Amino acid sequence: MTKQTKTGGEQKKIYTFLDFEINPNLREVNRIQSPLKISKKGFDILLLLIEKQGSVVTKDEIINRVWPNQVVTDAALNKQITRLRNDLIGHNSPDQSIIETVRGVGVKLVPLVQLKEDKSADNNAKVKLWLALLLVISIVTVAVYLIQPKVADKTAETEQPSIQSFNIVLMPLSKTDGWLNVGGLNYLAEQLQKHSNIQTISPRAEWFNDENTQAKAIEMSQLEGINYILSVNNLKQGKQYQAKVTLRQNQGIVAKESLQATNLSGLFGKIESWVVRQLNISSKIDKGQLYGYQPTDFALESYLRALEQAKKDSHEKAAQLLQTAVSEDSQFFAAWLLLIEIELQLGNYNKALALVTALEQRQDYDESQLNDLFNAKALTLFYLNQLDEATIALEKSMTYSNQKDDVHATIKSLTVLAMIDFNSKNFGEHTVSTLKKKVALIKQYDPDPYKIAVASLNLASVYQAIGQPKQAVEHVNVAIDIFTKENNSIGIVSSTSILARVYNELADPEKSILTLESSDKYFDQIDGYSVQMRYLNNKIEAQLYSGLKEQAEQNIKQMLELSLTNTGNEAKVIALILLIDMDILYQDYSSAKPRIEQLLEVMKTEPSSFPPLYKDMIIVYELYVNALTENPGFVRKKLGEYLTSYPGIVPDYSKEINAIEATLLKNEGFKDQAVRVYRQAMQEYSKVNHVRYALNMGYKILDIQWQNNRQDYIKTMNYLNEIAIFKYPIHKYKAQYLADKKEYTSAYVMMEDLKSKANQFWTTEDQILLEEYQEMAKKQ
Repeated sequence: MTKQTKTGGEQKKIYTFLDFEINPNLREVNRIQSPLKISKKGFDILLLLIEKQGSVVTKDEIINRVWPNQVVTDAALNKQITRLRNDLIGHNSPDQSIIETVRGVGVKLVPLVQLKEDKSADNNAKVKLWLALLLVISIVTVAVYLIQPKVADKTAETEQPSIQSFNIVLMPLSKTDGWLNVGGLNYLAEQLQKHSNIQTISPRAEWFNDENTQAKAIEMSQLEGINYILSVNNLKQGKQYQAKVTLRQNQGIVAKESLQATNLSGLFGKIESWVVRQLNISSKIDKGQLYGYQPTDFALESYLRALEQAKKDSHEKAAQLLQTAVSEDSQFFAAWLLLIEIELQLGNYNKALALVTALEQRQDYDESQLNDLFNAKALTLFYLNQLDEATIALEKSMTYSNQKDDVHATIKSLTVLAMIDFNSKNFGEHTVSTLKKKVALIKQYDPDPYKIAVASLNLASVYQAIGQPKQAVEHVNVAIDIFTKENNSIGIVSSTSILARVYNELADPEKSILTLESSDKYFDQIDGYSVQMRYLNNKIEAQLYSGLKEQAEQNIKQMLELSLTNTGNEAKVIALILLIDMDILYQDYSSAKPRIEQLLEVMKTEPSSFPPLYKDMIIVYELYVNALTENPGFVRKKLGEYLTSYPGIVPDYSKEINAIEATLLKNEGFKDQAVRVYRQAMQEYSKVNHVRYALNMGYKILDIQWQNNRQDYIKTMNYLNEIAIFKYPIHKYKAQYLADKKEYTSAYVMMEDLKSKANQFWTTEDQILLEEYQEMAKKQ
């Protein structure tokens, strides 16, 4: 599709896609108004791809167009295409989706090509046209505004709420600690949150130890979207409770007060009433009551102490205190909900479900309570891998949150919805949409930088999982910037872990290791089980695929030690899976088999504590190792049994099943069919940018093609060379090809270079090859 304009009888064509503009007449390529240097042949290839409008262009078509009447090797063509890719997107970009290789066919341009007005067109006509369009747009906009229902869309990032709403950050007034302040301010945030036009941002644990809280308050008050900072210090003197409160805007202090009460509920009720008066808002909520209920002072104190312990990640102590609170006051709904949350944190999923069931049996809940109850139920069922039931509970929760118009409840529901998608492997663009809505709501109604960073990290995780590394990196960097400014160790480590996973998938383990090492100092400061586990997992993966076997073994040992600190099996399972990965990489199948048996035994004997996400994965590992070592007939029989018993394997692990099938075909002597199936798996991995696994399939193809089809071997090797960042073993395949062409000196130099980069992948066989090529080079 082209655009044609006429100037003095001359027709001109301008093409645009993404932020590129291509002018064929001037043979110019501009990106964001800056010219790019594109070679003559590269420009001709690009123009042909544009003219084909997303269709696959064969290599013969390119050669006939760019090199008419010339003999051109595949290597020369691939070099030009690689050079064009680099000219367009840069050597360091993780996004390889502008020019896509369709294996065995050719290449195509992925972005949609659009049209752009030529600058030499009649400007007066364009001005008139745009004035007319603007007039029409203005009329339509006014008409639409007048007839549309006046309902605020909470998912729109730029739309303002229909009533005046206040975002309030709660902070300690000065450096302080203890349950009355740490727990008290978090409890106060919950109370204020129940007012429909108040959105609160709870204090972070580190603020209570800040020497200069007022400086922090001034800093927070300047953030976009923050309306007020509520600074509070609570203390008890004798039988009296006291609170010093200050309300600040970005221009300075609005009001301050000292308040007193004879009991805890009274104290927080007075603070709440004072805030409501300062904001000049009306409310039907009874002050000092959470979920319409005022607990006894002893139950409330236990609850506040539990909140303090939870903020310090002391979940066992928090659970004990909450049990005391609900035993003292069985109607204390907020304490029950927090106890469920804490039990989930401890991995006591069945206990959490029992608590949910007990609460469900009660009556007379309002919409707010029902929303929170079903949200807690959905989350609990999610952790128990009862995803269908979790979805039903979540739908009920979202119904109540819509009735109540509760933004924070909606944010919670969107979080659980994304988690269900992710765990059921049902994630995709709809999950991205869910998390984008969550980010938009947080930015508008709860603009805490920390929460924005966490939401961005969630979004990055999904982008990484669906094979969109560029977008993943973009959102990870948002999180890293925020966490670094706030010196948040857990946030930095979590962010770099996801960034490292992106580089692992792109088969760039060196960059992954460097990324993780940049946060080593923060890793030493944290004791969060889950964060440590993810960090070690990604570091071990990068080390394994870099040939750093000894370092990987040390970190696997550390992960096994970490597993002893938690009642769950996840860290132990991941550590054993990583050991199996290492065994497969180094072809030590005699070690892999007993590890797989160990995992299968744990899965059988401890089903409730075995992480559901890994159950099918273990089956796939067993089948793959068996395919490499056992009689194909035996493996096919077992494969059929497993596919019947575990139907979820087929949709979730289709690429891995293809790899198993290809391995069996190879062992049965059907090598051409094996290549086709390996290639299918390779293409599927490439499609989602899982380059590491695509390379593994490609190397299997090379091993077969070396014996069967040297011409296809060269094509496959050239393709893999384009995407292989780590040089082992691709350099070995290239050296083998060079030696076959009697270019022994080049083969020797390449193997010598490989030896310096292969780390512990370097084997005795590799050394023999190097010496053989060196000897042959001397004889030439």
